[in-house]
Amino acid sequence: MVKSSSAQLDRQKRLVSYLADPDAYLSTDLHLGVDEAIRGMDKIGLRIMGKVALRKRRSKIGSILVKTFEVIGDDLDAVLNDFSRRKLPVDLSRESNATQFYEYLLSAPEGSSDLPEYLADLALFEINCWQAILASENNLEIYHSGDAKKASPEMFDNMKIGRQPDVRLVELEYDIRSLLDDKGASDEPAQKHIQLVILGRRENSPLRVFEIEEHLFGLLGDIEEAATLKSLKDQGHDYNAKDLNELWQSGVIEIEK
Repeated sequence: MVKSSSAQLDRQKRLVSYLADPDAYLSTDLHLGVDEAIRGMDKIGLRIMGKVALRKRRSKIGSILVKTFEVIGDDLDAVLNDFSRRKLPVDLSRESNATQFYEYLLSAPEGSSDLPEYLADLALFEINCWQAILASENNLEIYHSGDAKKASPEMFDNMKIGRQPDVRLVELEYDIRSLLDDKGASDEPAQKHIQLVILGRRENSPLRVFEIEEHLFGLLGDIEEAATLKSLKDQGHDYNAKDLNELWQSGVIEIEK
């Protein structure tokens, strides 16, 4: 019984591998690439299943990496086929598949020299934007910056601070923001190290993205969960009440008693 279950599981894994490999079902030869473990199955049906699986995976990734797919353009089919050969899906979620595609771009696969070097940065940025939007939709009690008043230094000394749940931090080597502006859509992004803060959509407001100084980027990286100012100082962070006020009023951090 155990042996039979193990064989069945192995066959399922090999079927998943087959469905993820375009070479197996895009060939005109129905016998090409068909694993011995699944040769007894209907070959035409397998090809249809494979094409549907690839189309679904493409749709999931494209729902997040909209601009990335647009930049790839006419080479998208070839790039996705190569990606599918190299990266088997680890689960069915959109984020997981988009992250795998980002990792594929980051590894600079052989034969992809025609792809822009900034493409991995663009994909990473889009994934973080999607995460920020999703977090803002799932957290209805996010603090709104319109409620903020200027705080005194003592206020921060006596409370904990933490990042808002829909805030994402992303560090890039290309300033891909020019690609998101319709006026500059045709411009190549400048190679420039930038640290960005992304805020999700709040009260139907658009996504917000802005650059931040290095010492504040590091500070935000260490307050994903609420932290006291003393613990942050012990970690060597350099900040002042003005910095924290700006982050608080912009809705990047929250203050807890």
